Amino acid sequence: MQLNGSQRQQFHKALMSAFPSRTDLAIMVRFTLDENLDAIAGGDNLSKAVFDLINWAESRGYLEKLIDSAVEQNPLNKELQDFVEQFLPQSDPISTTSATSGTSTPASSSSTTSGGLTASKRRRLEQETKSLEQQYDLESTKLSRLRQDYSVETDTATKFKLEQQIQETETELKRLDQQLEEIEQKLL
Repeated sequence: MQLNGSQRQQFHKALMSAFPSRTDLAIMVRFTLDENLDAIAGGDNLSKAVFDLINWAESRGYLEKLIDSAVEQNPLNKELQDFVEQFLPQSDPISTTSATSGTSTPASSSSTTSGGLTASKRRRLEQETKSLEQQYDLESTKLSRLRQDYSVETDTATKFKLEQQIQETETELKRLDQQLEEIEQKLL
């Protein structure tokens, strides 16, 4: 898979948005690609590191893996979502190897699955669901701890702050639950 100039520029911008620091980018590269960003792109300049990373991935046939990894690590980033939605449906069919036969068969990322979703859109929604579920779990744990702290607190001012935090966390849980329900409906 190769990107043209405007696609490369859009992907560069999306990666810069999704991973705004060199450290964030290095973590994504290490965790999902099992590579060292410093070995791929030296220096401290984030823009150059992203540029070198894209070139590295293209030259080794890892571009689709890089795109998938970026989306997996930051599925809620709007620029990354926009890039994937614009680029993947336009891409040439990607050759995939069948695990059972060992033969290559073309698989288009724009082919529709049940529910009228493209495979790439379904994958993004599933990744977004996973991310939202993780956030929901964290907020639930936070709410539990806030309620526990509230029950043993005696200082009025601290109790008031805890009440506010409990309300904010409950609101956030409702918002996350609503987002999860919306995605679930899209996946049906």
